[in-house]
Amino acid sequence: MAAEWYYYQSDTRYGPVESEQIQQLLGTGQLRPSDLVWRNGMSGWSPIMSVPELAPTAPLHRFGEPPPESRPGPAYTPSIRRTAPPAFGIGKILLLAGAGLCFINFFLPWWGFSAREQTTQEDQRRVQEVFKLIQANSQWYERRISHEHGRKIEQVYTVKGVTGHSSSLMGWNTGAGLMGFIFSFAVIAPIIVAIFVVPFRAWVWIASFVAALLGLILLIFSMLWLFGSTGGSVPGLFWQGVIIGPWICLVASLLLLAGGILDGIFGVIRLARGSRAYAPAPY
Repeated sequence: MAAEWYYYQSDTRYGPVESEQIQQLLGTGQLRPSDLVWRNGMSGWSPIMSVPELAPTAPLHRFGEPPPESRPGPAYTPSIRRTAPPAFGIGKILLLAGAGLCFINFFLPWWGFSAREQTTQEDQRRVQEVFKLIQANSQWYERRISHEHGRKIEQVYTVKGVTGHSSSLMGWNTGAGLMGFIFSFAVIAPIIVAIFVVPFRAWVWIASFVAALLGLILLIFSMLWLFGSTGGSVPGLFWQGVIIGPWICLVASLLLLAGGILDGIFGVIRLARGSRAYAPAPY
């Protein structure tokens, strides 16, 4: 069975071709003796001049000159296969979507409350329910919001003329929101680098698995916000609870987790199949 050779030109692997076709390309000047070749069984890429069985059988000339008259006929055009992994795939699209949501979520409200003054006798009787609710969650308030907000809530129900007070915790006020904001840059950066640095694409799957780990961390924090945040309300007087931020964090974390795992697995499969056929710059 004829040997199947691959040759490397302009950051692209071509082949497989037979040794006679390599010699023909040498004869027409489309290959140079210094170009790299490889076949199964070789430890690495080697210049054509160092492989005895590929020694040219016709005089070499510069590319662009007409082929020698002793070798008439059209030059052989080998099949071309680019071995660089694609810059984008379903995994990277999911990663970019998740990172984008993390970035946007930094500027969205995560939790909030709203207090409204009592207007009826029934409301006045239920004010004590509001105070009980606030007292039960006082430790959570101390960690998340300032004492100033607590004082203003109390004024709504004790001082005439104070009609209401409301506030929200934005993404930049939360550890999870800040974490997601930082993670968004950590996820996007390797993908952008891989677009412009082609050899890096073969190893970007490592960054994808790291992105999946970041997504898992954000998933835990989003669940803590959704199920650990204080809630409860007194209809018509007081409301508190999560808004949109934790939900966006949940979706973003699932996108990062799924995209990172998918892109990482595909990258490992490509590596195992030997599709990463990069070589050092020809010399």
